[in-house]
Amino acid sequence: MDVPHLVSEISITMKVVYRKLAQALSVASVLAASSATYSAGIGTGEPAPKVSSRRLALLVGVGDYYQNRPGPGHKPWPKLHTKEEIEQYRQVLIRDYGFLPNDVLVLQDQAATSAQIRETFRKHVIAQARPGDIVVFHFSGHGQHLPDDAARPDEPDGLDESLVTYDALDQSWQEGSAKNIRDDEVGDLLEELAAKMRPAPTSQVVGNITVTLDACYSGSATRGLLIPRGRAWNTSEDGPQPRPLVRIDSAGRDGFLSSQRETLRDATVVAAARADQSAWERDGQGVFTKHWVRLLAQSNRERTINYQDAVNRLAIDIAASGVDQEPIVEGAASRPLLSALPTTAGQTGTVRALRGGDGALWLQQGEVHGVTKDSVYALYEPDVATALGNAKVVQVMPFSAQLEPLPGSQVKGKLGAVAIETHHSYDLRPLRVVLRGLEKQSELRARIKQMDVARVVEEVPLTSPKVNQDFDLLLESAADQRSILFFGPTNAAVLRELDLSKDEPSAIERLLQNQWRHLHLVTLRHECSAVNIEAELFAVNVKLGPNRQPLTVPVPKLAPPPAAHLALPRESVVGLRLRNRSAKDLFVSVIALSPDGDIDLWDAQQPGKNVIRAGSILDSHAFQLITGQVGGRVLLKVIATENFVDFSGINSNRAVRGGPGTPPSHPSYAPLQTLINGIGQNTRGGRPGPIQTNWGTSDASITILPSL
Repeated sequence: MDVPHLVSEISITMKVVYRKLAQALSVASVLAASSATYSAGIGTGEPAPKVSSRRLALLVGVGDYYQNRPGPGHKPWPKLHTKEEIEQYRQVLIRDYGFLPNDVLVLQDQAATSAQIRETFRKHVIAQARPGDIVVFHFSGHGQHLPDDAARPDEPDGLDESLVTYDALDQSWQEGSAKNIRDDEVGDLLEELAAKMRPAPTSQVVGNITVTLDACYSGSATRGLLIPRGRAWNTSEDGPQPRPLVRIDSAGRDGFLSSQRETLRDATVVAAARADQSAWERDGQGVFTKHWVRLLAQSNRERTINYQDAVNRLAIDIAASGVDQEPIVEGAASRPLLSALPTTAGQTGTVRALRGGDGALWLQQGEVHGVTKDSVYALYEPDVATALGNAKVVQVMPFSAQLEPLPGSQVKGKLGAVAIETHHSYDLRPLRVVLRGLEKQSELRARIKQMDVARVVEEVPLTSPKVNQDFDLLLESAADQRSILFFGPTNAAVLRELDLSKDEPSAIERLLQNQWRHLHLVTLRHECSAVNIEAELFAVNVKLGPNRQPLTVPVPKLAPPPAAHLALPRESVVGLRLRNRSAKDLFVSVIALSPDGDIDLWDAQQPGKNVIRAGSILDSHAFQLITGQVGGRVLLKVIATENFVDFSGINSNRAVRGGPGTPPSHPSYAPLQTLINGIGQNTRGGRPGPIQTNWGTSDASITILPSL
């Protein structure tokens, strides 16, 4: 519970408002479309409206491992913090996806032994599941590599993946082999579950099976804040890595589940990281689970997306937070997110506002759902469609937000209301910077502290073993005081090094400004049902000249197939295809963000050439050469509007276009233009006014691979 107790009587009157508000606002779909969004107030205990299919969930979190008797010479498992993320996951399923409280079981710490997890999965999930149901299994905890099970040799690398349960005494592979739950066993359980959800033995599953895993099967040492959730095989501690028990083609394995599993067509497994990466914990929560829960909550109010799109979006959000961790999806990746249907209805922007025991008015959505401070909501009477005025968000909690009625509002003494967001506040907070070992760099420190886009949250000596603040960037002096090292939040790898004898302080200032711009543009999203643009990239065959100019006509390649997110070799040429899924002609601008922080516009910012007709497709004619550091990710932010808007000010190195032949931006989009161009110019002052026009965003990205 994150707000004072809320009265439950309001839930009775709220049942009437959906019909009457829908009639008054001419949105007859409010009742049907928002059945999962409307849940009772915090503390009432009333679930979201029941739906036809049953929804079952088992959420497992292990942070405090039973380690009173670790074996000689073996390490105990580091403590994790899983309670908060498991509770938030549970709340999202109940509030936003129609799960009944009794159908969402949680096994936490001492309750999460290997035997208890197996038993609960069989009794709560497999025994009750029927065709058409929606089932979720989640595990937050450590993961570990183990020698491939001799009874079931199926790993080309000789190692099984496994989930470390509460009763694992230490990190030895011997203890893990005795207690952990292997990937083979997870596959067996999913096969049993799928059999219960198939109408006939040979048919596909009817319903939805989703497995999410916030554990890692690799690990590395870290100097900073993050905790790896598990570890890979360590030859210094575990001995020589086991060889494969049988000869298996490396292509025969497909992640956590074997590619031979029939369940791969029926179940969807979303893992926190690739097999060669660690899954991290930061600020008392798993990075993956934190972002996954928020994605679930926000996607439920937007247009329906499938698992592949969700994971692509998740990867961008995690990368924007500075963590080197890329989630993966396997199995039925094209299914709609947590849905038993081929498609699901989108959600409206309506939400409850209830009076708490302290007399304050609390919105029944919060930080998890994307609510931000200073946003404004229009309020309506719960039993009749009567406008009550407006209220501003003054405090944001994980699942609720306190509203303060604006002057002229008539909500005093009311038990509750229906709220519709009319102005979303984009919180352009400064970059949180930590300085380490810069005691002698007084001029540099003073300059950083004066920057509008940066805020120093901590200063520590170079000898400090640990940084205890949440931050976006760490600036550390080299031991010889001659250069500055830049670290991301992982604090494990140098992002950049500046030589103080050659680089002016302005170079550091430019780098911080680029980091700030990149952070806010990557996370800028807006979903609008009236403005629906889909982006996909495609590789291009073209011969380049000495100055990298195209010498031949670009021809799309067949492989890899066009997709919103591609991995392409450095020096590849790529094109962009935009699909207008809405009923109106749209103006589109495409902003490219490179890994080093540079921002540029693609050809869509040409007057008269960036219009996409309703229901049509536009192929980009300005094909781009992919350059940059291998492993980096180029993000394309697509912004669609109903009228022309000049976003050329987004590039701080380019003057705003203007001049003869350039159409003026539509005045109704002035606040949006101020927001976008302001980010490009590194300005935080003068927040834009309410953006009341229709606009939307979509993302595409390119991961840079080594050149062929």
